[in-house]
Formats: sequence, structure tokens, C-alpha cells
Amino acid sequence: MEENWAGFVKMSKQKATGHLRIAQFWDKVNSFLTLAMIFLSTATTLCTLLPVKSYVASTVGAITTLVAAVYSALAPDNRRALHNTSSIGFRALMLKMVRVETERHYEELWREFNKEMVVEPFLPPRYQKGVDPTFSMSPEFTLLVSMKGVEVKEALQKFEVKVNVPDLKTDEIEENEANGTGPALVYRAITGLTNIVDEKLSKVA
Repeated sequence: MEENWAGFVKMSKQKATGHLRIAQFWDKVNSFLTLAMIFLSTATTLCTLLPVKSYVASTVGAITTLVAAVYSALAPDNRRALHNTSSIGFRALMLKMVRVETERHYEELWREFNKEMVVEPFLPPRYQKGVDPTFSMSPEFTLLVSMKGVEVKEALQKFEVKVNVPDLKTDEIEENEANGTGPALVYRAITGLTNIVDEKLSKVA
């Protein structure tokens, strides 16, 4: 459980930092494109009012339309908001796990972490470097696995069948192979083993 706790804190911190960096990047893109559209729109208006050549006003207007289309396609403001919300969520989970006091609260935080992982926006691999935590099974599941292992071992011991196969010497094996009786011995041994297993299973049934 201690390893899982440490892995939870490490992953939450790394994801919160990664989403925050991406949110800052999209905030810069949003500011740049917004200011560019403001200046270009102003320039387009001035070109229509001032006595300038028509192709100048058309060029500035085309650039303004292009920047507006790029802004609409990238939607940097929405991307910034999504990554910022995800960063806040992971950081809140990290702080809650640091201050966890009960096992019930611990399990609830893991459920919240799984939900946050499902809805988080895409995080590029370069922002997840160094996240390789080591997890272990919970005490309850470890006990269950041990109990199942004991049950399987007892079942195998219960149906264990020992077959006494004649210990043939090397000369006898070579003679059987020469006479073509070697496969016959193997067939008889397999048939006897099958009959014994069937007999055991019919008794159990």
C-alpha cells in the first residue's frame, strides 16, 4: 500500500505539472492570436478609410481572415481551460492523498483518480517523462490470491496420480525400438493413466 501511495502522489504531481505547462503554452498562443486579430482588424479598417490602393486593403483583409480561421480551428482558449482544469484536479488529488488518514478515504481518492484519468485531455509523452511508479496489490487481493493458490495446490494433490512405469534398461530400450515395441509400451502407459484418472473422477462425481 505504501508503494501505491507513493506512486499516486508522484503521478498526480507529474500530471498536474504537465497539464499546467500545456495550459501556459496555449495561453500564450491565445494571447498572440487575439492581439494579432485586433491589430489586423484595425489595419483593415484604416485601409478602407485611407486613400490606399485597393490591393493593400484586400491583402490585409485576407490575412485577418486567415488568422481568424486559425484561431477558430485551434481554439487555444478552450484548450487552455481544459488543461488548466485537469491540472487543478490532479494537484487537488495529490494534496488530498498527502493528507489521507483512513483506508476508506484512500480508496475514494483512487476512484477519483481513475475518473480524472478518463476525462483528462491528451498529454504529450514529453510531459510525462520520469513517471514510472511501482505498484503492488492491495492487502485484500494479496490474501485472495494466496488463498486461491492454496486451493489449487490442494486440488492438484487430491487428484495426483502416480503411475509406475517399468524402469527399462538401455539394452531393453534399444531392443524394444528394434522390435517396434517401444511405442506400444508408451501407448499402454498412457491408456493405463487415462483409465486411472477416469476412475478417480467417477468416484468424485
